[in-house]
Amino acid sequence: MLKRYLILSLFMLTAVFCALQSARIFLMFYILFPMLFFPVFYFYDSGERRLALGCLAAAAGFYFYFLFHHPYPEMVLLGLGSVALLAALVVSRRLCQAEADRTFKKMEENCADLNTMKEKYQVRLDNLNRLEKQVLSLMEIFEIARDFSGALKMEVLCRLIYERVLPELPFKRMRFILAAENAESITCERYFLIQDGGVEELPADFSEEERGHYEQVFRKKLFLKTLLPGGDNPLTPEEERWIFPLLVEARMTGLVVVEGAQPDDFVKFEVFVSQLVLQVRKIRLYETVLQLSIIDGLTGVYVRRYFMERMTEEIKRSLKFNMPLSVLMLDIDHFKRYNDQFGHLAGDETLKKVAALIRGSLRKVDIVARYGGEEFVAVLPESVASTAHEVAERIRSSIARHDFKIYDSQTKVTVSIGIATFPDDVFPGGKPAFYDDLAFDLIRHADKALYRAKEEGRNRVFQYRDFSTKSV
Repeated sequence: MLKRYLILSLFMLTAVFCALQSARIFLMFYILFPMLFFPVFYFYDSGERRLALGCLAAAAGFYFYFLFHHPYPEMVLLGLGSVALLAALVVSRRLCQAEADRTFKKMEENCADLNTMKEKYQVRLDNLNRLEKQVLSLMEIFEIARDFSGALKMEVLCRLIYERVLPELPFKRMRFILAAENAESITCERYFLIQDGGVEELPADFSEEERGHYEQVFRKKLFLKTLLPGGDNPLTPEEERWIFPLLVEARMTGLVVVEGAQPDDFVKFEVFVSQLVLQVRKIRLYETVLQLSIIDGLTGVYVRRYFMERMTEEIKRSLKFNMPLSVLMLDIDHFKRYNDQFGHLAGDETLKKVAALIRGSLRKVDIVARYGGEEFVAVLPESVASTAHEVAERIRSSIARHDFKIYDSQTKVTVSIGIATFPDDVFPGGKPAFYDDLAFDLIRHADKALYRAKEEGRNRVFQYRDFSTKSV
C-alpha cells in the first residue's frame, strides 16, 4: 500500500511539472529524478538501510547537479517537495510499522491466552475424565455393597469380598479383624484372611509388631499407613499396608488391613470400608437378635423350639450315615420345694449354675436346651447308650457335688436323668414316616426313663431300654 501511494504521488508531481515546463531536459529530469526514489523506498522497506542511503545519496547528487546547471525556482520547489514527501512517507511507514507491531503483539498475547485456555481446558477435561472414571468405579463399589445386604453371616460377607471386591479393587491380601464387643483394646473376636487363594478364618495370634500397629488404630480410631515387617523405604505397593478402622457410633468394632493395593485406589477403599461398617453392624445386630431368639435368657442354653430344629437335623444325619444318637432328659429334684424355701431369685441362680455345669460336662457338638421350668434336654450325636450313660453320670455327680451358695449358706441340689438312644429305643414297631416323629419318640422315651428315675428314688440315671426290658 505504501509503494502505491509513493508511485501515484511521484507521477502526479511529474505530470504537474510537465504541464508547466516545455523543455525536454526538464521533462527528462522530472521523470528520471522521481524514479530514483523507487530503490530508496524498496531497500528501506526491506531493511537494507545502507543500500537505501546509497540510493538516496545518488538521487541527491543527481538533483544538485541539475540545480547547479539550471538554478530555476521550480527545481528548488521540486527538491523541497521531494524531501517533504520522503519524510512524510518515512514517518507514515514507521507509524504503520508501530501499529502493525502493536497489532501483532496483541495477536501473540491473544494466541498465548488461547493456548493457556486450551491447556486449562485439556487439564480440566482430563480431570473430568478421571473423575468420571472414579465416579463410575465408586458406583460399582456401591453396587457391590448393595449385594452385601443379603449377607447375614461374616463368612458369607468375606466370601462376597473375595468374589466381588478383589476383581474390582485388586490387592495382595486383606485382613478382616472383628473386635470383641465393648473392648478397650484390640481383643480379637474373629480374624479372616482374604487373598487370591480364597477366604480363611485364622486364630488371632498377632505378632507384637502387628499388635502395636493395630493398637495405634484402635486407640486413635484413625487410618494408619505402615510398612510390612522387613519392608524398605521408599514404599512400594507390595510393601504398603493400609489399616482402616471400622467405627460404629464412634465405637471401634474391628479393623480392615489392606496390603499390596494400588495407591490410586485408596479413596475407593475408604468408600468400601465405610459401606463395610454398615454391613458388619447389620450382621452383628442379626446375630444378636438370632441369639435372643434361640438362647434362653436365664440359663444361656438353647430354647425348646430351636432345640427341636437342631435335633431333627441330627436325626437326619444319623439316618443318612447310620450313626447312633442319644437324648438326655434332666430334671432338678424337688425344685418346687427349693424355690419355696429359698425364693425364686435363688432358684433362678441355681438354674443358671446347673445349666453351666451341664454345658461343662458336654462336648461342643452336643446340643443342650431348657425344655421346661427346671427340665433340661440334651442331644449327643454319635453316642451309643453306654457312652450316653457315662456322660449322664458325669453330669449327675458334678451337680450333686457342687455347693450352691444362697446368701450366706451353702445348699445342694440333685438331678434325675433319663436316656433314650437312636435307633435302639425308637424302632420296636417299625420305622416312623417322619423325622419329627423320631424326635418326639426319643424325647418321649427319655422322659419316661426320667420319671422312672424319679420313682426309683431320684438323683440317678435311668435308660429307657432298662425300663422297657423290666416292663416286659
